[in-house]
Amino acid sequence: MSEIIHIERAKQLLLFDNMKRRWGLSPTDVEGVLIGKIRGLASYRGKVFIYMEAKVKGTSLPSGQQRCLEEICDSYYEEIEEKWKAKNFAWAIICEHNAPIEEDIMARHQYVSEIFSSITLAWHPPKHQDIVPKFELDDGKLTVLSAIEQIEQWCHDHNILIGKERED
Repeated sequence: MSEIIHIERAKQLLLFDNMKRRWGLSPTDVEGVLIGKIRGLASYRGKVFIYMEAKVKGTSLPSGQQRCLEEICDSYYEEIEEKWKAKNFAWAIICEHNAPIEEDIMARHQYVSEIFSSITLAWHPPKHQDIVPKFELDDGKLTVLSAIEQIEQWCHDHNILIGKERED
């Protein structure tokens, strides 16, 4: 069994209220992903995966969780020139919050601090020049919901079919 370092924070819920996406998809909570705890996952018909983790502002991602997210995204990586032609894609989004322990965290409103993807295989802040997609920021910040919406739009713009229009 993995040791939980901050038991009180582990009891704090990361809520995905009002985050239903296109085609009725909604993030879900994932516990015990080999190493550590991944708070949220949005999966688009097995083609695009978005993993989310919330940390108290100023707290860094523990090395085990960081390695887990990197290896998950890395497993989707394909060594091809045109990255958008890969079979599957994954993003790991880290957001920060200041919610007291007794309050749950509303994921959609939290600000993204870092993103890792199967395209770049590197952690970047949302404003970094090498990040994919190139996020539009609001006053220099990016919310979790906006990041998800922009990833969805990037997929749509690159004909990555993630919804009901996909031919099965």
